[in-house]
Amino acid sequence: MRCAIYVRYSSDLQRESSAEDQIRKCRAFADLKSWAVLDEYVRSDQEISGAGLAGRSALESLLADAKRRARPFDRILIDDTSRLARNLADALKMVETLKFYGVGVTFVSQGIDTLDPTARQLGNASTG
Repeated sequence: MRCAIYVRYSSDLQRESSAEDQIRKCRAFADLKSWAVLDEYVRSDQEISGAGLAGRSALESLLADAKRRARPFDRILIDDTSRLARNLADALKMVETLKFYGVGVTFVSQGIDTLDPTARQLGNASTG
């Protein structure tokens, strides 16, 4: 399984080291699953609010990569649903778009895996 990692922190709510903490958690999870993290697809939006999707260049670049015919990764690891979006509708739309292109999303801390039909569903998770 080839994995990208997406992290985000907002300066008003978190410290800068939060991005490194999120990456560390995602890498540890991938190691447990024997999945490969592709370093060139570890992306971070720093000092960006999760209230909307606009202006999140790292997330936009992963979505563009996911849409490529020769898709470079199979899933995106994200520490927590709140790192993708604070708005549930935005998160659901992004997950559905990625699934359409054959890319799953795993929210590591919550154990949500969009490729596993038996896993908890994103709509049942709190996005805070």
